Amino acid sequence: MRNAAMKTLCFGTAVAAVLIILAGCRTLSAGAGAEKPGNAPVTTITVPIYKEACDTTAKTTPDGLPVSGRIGDLKYEIVSEPLNRTSKIRGYLVYGGGEGDYPYSVIVAAGEFNTGGHSIEITHLGFDGSNLTVTVLETEPAPTDSVIQAFTYPCCAVRLSKLPKTVKVVSNDGSEFECIYYYNRPSEIENGWIAVLENGGGEIVQKTYVYRTADGKYRYDHVTATTERWGSAKWKEVINGSGFADTREAVVDEAKKFGSAGFVVYPGDNKPHSIEEFLADKK
Repeated sequence: MRNAAMKTLCFGTAVAAVLIILAGCRTLSAGAGAEKPGNAPVTTITVPIYKEACDTTAKTTPDGLPVSGRIGDLKYEIVSEPLNRTSKIRGYLVYGGGEGDYPYSVIVAAGEFNTGGHSIEITHLGFDGSNLTVTVLETEPAPTDSVIQAFTYPCCAVRLSKLPKTVKVVSNDGSEFECIYYYNRPSEIENGWIAVLENGGGEIVQKTYVYRTADGKYRYDHVTATTERWGSAKWKEVINGSGFADTREAVVDEAKKFGSAGFVVYPGDNKPHSIEEFLADKK
């Protein structure tokens, strides 16, 4: 996004994300039949979860697109420079694990550059009730521009009130971006977890279910468990946050933020284990 405009746009409330992913997809579908990027390996990824609205005084992008608004029944909000680091390759990510009015996000990355001065911004959104097209403008510095000599990862994002049936991202020159990752938070706790980090007592317990990914990294789902009624032995568990991490230490850090890093339970073993034991277990 142009430097002058970047000063007026909100720099987002998202956490940092590192996406180094080797697969792509062209069309994404919502719901049980969602089309995903196949079995390609994910080498490292931390998925951002947007939790708060962007506070911005800017009403439009430099090209006249309102930074927030509605297209039919789809509400959107454009976020300027939402991440500190993003994909080393050019592409986009679709994520459905957020909360609030805009639980879905499309993050578009221009890739890795060895200097500053490169930018990417959303210039147009097209939505026909089912299919969303995001158009972006990529710019590079002029030969006479003074730029920083450092690796940069320009990106932009739009948050959505619902997940369209398909998502496509194109550049102003007509070239299409690859989908480098897609993740929609599950509505129910999935089988296959390797550990649960827990904390709390009484009527409310915070849990973090931990899964191994195909590349040996980790996925986690934050869950709040509450009793169905006072004194009941039946519990209701609701997923209210998800993400990916490279290491067990990173999983524990996220569990600490969520409030679930008290002790650990393993499948088929109700005995509580320490967080230190979980960190030391590399199986």
